[in-house]
Amino acid sequence: MRDWPRYAMVLDMYLAGQSMKAIGCQLGITDERVRQMLIVAKHQLARRVFYHVPRWHFQWDPDKKRYEVAS
Repeated sequence: MRDWPRYAMVLDMYLAGQSMKAIGCQLGITDERVRQMLIVAKHQLARRVFYHVPRWHFQWDPDKKRYEVAS
């Protein structure tokens, strides 16, 4: 089980401008582990932000001869 507050803290520190090496030194982990945690945190954040956003569906309009967003 993941410690999500720690993942969020790593992401916050990285977005605040700290390097992966500095974050790793503060938390006592390697910069490779920080990189791995950042990937997971970014995916989790994107999932939470875009979970209920509908996908766009495109449909070909033969009159305009281009794809447009279907309503």
